[in-house]
Amino acid sequence: MELLDQYQRLEIALKLTKGRNKKAKEGGYAGGRVTFGYTKQKGEKELKYIMVMQK
Repeated sequence: MELLDQYQRLEIALKLTKGRNKKAKEGGYAGGRVTFGYTKQKGEKELKYIMVMQK
């Protein structure tokens, strides 16, 4: 039984990783910290680039 649980956990982790990578390749927001120079508005599925003014 324990072996089956470990297998299922691994299988779920692989599916989640594949989904995040696919979404990131398509330009979507895959979660985590937003990259410098981009902003994420609540409820939107894509990141928007913002210009950062330098002194």
